[in-house]
Amino acid sequence: MRLDARVPSEPEVLVSGPDFVAAPRISPDGGTLAWLSWNHPSMPWDDVELTVRDLASGVDTVVGVGRGSRSPSRSGSPTGR
Repeated sequence: MRLDARVPSEPEVLVSGPDFVAAPRISPDGGTLAWLSWNHPSMPWDDVELTVRDLASGVDTVVGVGRGSRSPSRSGSPTGR
């Protein structure tokens, strides 16, 4: 959601579709917005997409996908099993 902090305004939904959206970042030049997204029941370390939006055109591009990146050391077991 985006709100203009300078004047009273209605919130604007920027991203819809995925169940979860996190870590939004605007590029230093203000030209693009990037975020991570994933869907239930996955967790971000299981299945995540990195999307970048060109703010001038509104075009979204998926620039990275991570699937099954869980390592045995993160499994919760001392033995990694």
